[in-house]
Amino acid sequence: FSLNPVTAFAQDAFGRMWLASRTGLIRYDGLHQKKFVVRANHDFQREVNDFSNVVILRNGHIWLASGRGVFIFDPQTDRFQKFSAWYGADHVLQRVAVHSLLEDAAGYVWVGTRLGLFRCDPTRKVVTEVPLGPASNTPISVSSLLQSESGDLWVGAEPGLFHLPAAQWPPRVISKRIRALPRVPGKDNGRVLALAESSDGTLWYGTPAGLFTISPGGGEFTEHRLGEGTHGENHDPS
Repeated sequence: FSLNPVTAFAQDAFGRMWLASRTGLIRYDGLHQKKFVVRANHDFQREVNDFSNVVILRNGHIWLASGRGVFIFDPQTDRFQKFSAWYGADHVLQRVAVHSLLEDAAGYVWVGTRLGLFRCDPTRKVVTEVPLGPASNTPISVSSLLQSESGDLWVGAEPGLFHLPAAQWPPRVISKRIRALPRVPGKDNGRVLALAESSDGTLWYGTPAGLFTISPGGGEFTEHRLGEGTHGENHDPS
């Protein structure tokens, strides 16, 4: 894969790896690889081969994030499908820059984009925009998504980290704002680029300013100074 910069990957039920790359979607079984790209034809206006994220749904369909929206790949037919074929013509998710994808425990697909957060229902074929923070005319760019073992939804965005507790899950009342968590004063850690959860429930997130954690329950907020030989600096999350 030396000529195929890989940006994300996922494994299907058959053990095959599906790689999102800058040159297309790659299927790899450990011995053989095959690349798939969106060709310009009667279904698609232009060729697309630059994918930034991938998620395999429980129904086997593969969703891909790109700078030109969401693309759906059917591994049974080895064909790409238009997002509008499932969710209606001219939907924003088939043209906006998409950064992150997540299938939650209930089967909804969350899509983080340059223009905000969306939740897709693959069964009912419905897309709902989920507001982040106070109402604003300025779009909130979503970079990363995580559902914790406890069922909480964590959203990494341009203005910081947002949290939807499991008690409100699934969020049937979409008008309820997801609360934002505090930031370290004087640090450019407002843009959350990566999210992960450790076995003890600690939330880890990466930003342009470095690595940070929030203890289980949100009781302690820690900045980790990488390369400085220290364990971290605690901050009051209140």
